[in-house]
Amino acid sequence: MLHTSRQPHMMRVVSLAAVWLAYVLGVTVAAWLNRQQINPDAVAYLRIAHYYWHGPSHLMLSGAWSPLLSWLMVPWLVVFEDPLLAARAAMAVSAGVFLWGGWCVLRAAYLPAAAILLGTWITMLLGVAWSVVLITPDLLMAGLLCDGISRLWANSWVTDRGTALRAGLVLGLAYLAKAVVLPMSVLLLLGWAGTHLVSSRRSLRQVIRAAAMTGIGLLIIAGPWIGLLSYKYGHLVMATSGAITHTIVGPPDTDRHHPAFRIFHTPEPGRITSLEDPTSLPYKYWSPLENSTYMVHQVWLIYTNAHLILRHLKTFDGLGLGFVSAVLGYLYGLLRGPLLQKERWRWSCIPVIALAVMYLPMYAEDPRYYWAAVPFLLAASFGCTLHCAQIIPKAHAGKRALVLAVVACSFIIGNERVVRETFAPSPDRDALAAQVLAEKLRRTDLVGPIASIGPGHRTGLYVAYLLQVPWLGQREEMPAPEEILTLGAALIIVPRSTSVAEQLREDPRFTNADKALFGCEELRGVLPFEVYLPRASSMQDPCPAWGAEQKGT
Repeated sequence: MLHTSRQPHMMRVVSLAAVWLAYVLGVTVAAWLNRQQINPDAVAYLRIAHYYWHGPSHLMLSGAWSPLLSWLMVPWLVVFEDPLLAARAAMAVSAGVFLWGGWCVLRAAYLPAAAILLGTWITMLLGVAWSVVLITPDLLMAGLLCDGISRLWANSWVTDRGTALRAGLVLGLAYLAKAVVLPMSVLLLLGWAGTHLVSSRRSLRQVIRAAAMTGIGLLIIAGPWIGLLSYKYGHLVMATSGAITHTIVGPPDTDRHHPAFRIFHTPEPGRITSLEDPTSLPYKYWSPLENSTYMVHQVWLIYTNAHLILRHLKTFDGLGLGFVSAVLGYLYGLLRGPLLQKERWRWSCIPVIALAVMYLPMYAEDPRYYWAAVPFLLAASFGCTLHCAQIIPKAHAGKRALVLAVVACSFIIGNERVVRETFAPSPDRDALAAQVLAEKLRRTDLVGPIASIGPGHRTGLYVAYLLQVPWLGQREEMPAPEEILTLGAALIIVPRSTSVAEQLREDPRFTNADKALFGCEELRGVLPFEVYLPRASSMQDPCPAWGAEQKGT
């Protein structure tokens, strides 16, 4: 009898072990296939990790980049000689944290064991896929946020101070992964406290005490970091990223894009790029309170972002079950209070809405901002469809399996493309060009500060990182040659066969480095980018006849 009662438990343990084994295998293969992938955020996080490992200490702090992902990279920098592999390892760990957080949410939602297991498999697959989309802390934050919210879901959150405190501690860790968690936690606690008051017999005093203990736990972790940032900038600072993401979607009366990709600039001494702490760059900050035009723009931005965020949330599952289930399930539960206590999946609406509200007034176009919502959308989809399936006659033995299959197919279909591209990645032109250029430049001893000209590409930034030299920014249009010459750049990287490249080729003050890099054989078109050197910093042309021929074309 004892053996029989333990059998389902052992099956669940074996099933979860299989999920984690699949995660290890999947994330290892995905990381290796995408090992050369890089993005601008990755450069900043890797450089900050470098300062934690090698110093100097005053460069470690940045209000634009939360520290947890960089901290996670530091031990991997010891293991791997290539920093990009350290970043890949940190993202692999982030996928594991996301898997853990998703499992915690599904378990806390009071779902059947089959739904928990199936949802965990889906969470694992998505976490592995998203771990190679970009090197950012969104996946790490999502996992920690899910863990923290699952602790709010516990029955003991109101009655046990330890549970409430631990929930706050985990939310504090999520804030160290990404700063948006701090204001979001305020909305979460308001939603949780209000729902408890409406749906249960908890007193106002009990609910306030639980929320306060969670807030204390959050500040225990977040407080020291906020103190360090405030000391650095001379005033209270929780993060500077929010102001930046609000600025870049400001009124179109001026160019409000990231200045690092619009102007030339000199990084702080010791840094490779000003992106490591862009706070000092000349962003065109704005406020809706400045004038009526800006207020109208802010209202319009919120309106358009609401549609955009809703579209992102609905595309995570092909049938759009998650968001509808979360909202309607919560509203119906409010009408019948006991349901909110009995069927905890209905609370999924609170974190989904809280996350969406955070991005309403600012830049909201990137789907990765909403990865944290997916475990809650899964929980709501399973819970709602299982609830609705109760109208099917009990004689239909396969109704639960059918419901679970529909939800699983919806999420698999909605994310099929990103999963497919994980294991059959398309080459990143900028990243591949940067690796080839960096190797060629290193071999020919053409190493020095880099400036980029031309729209769109990030090759100059990546080459500067790979060579560990300053990146002096980017101009989309060709500036006056005198401005380039006075900038102090040793290398100017431009898209090949463009008007910018033509102007530099015809200017006798610049030398095309193709032959110095690739030899005297005809190799034009090998890479989609060209390198030019100011005459004062260029090496002797190994193919003078070819250079003269180019000047004459």
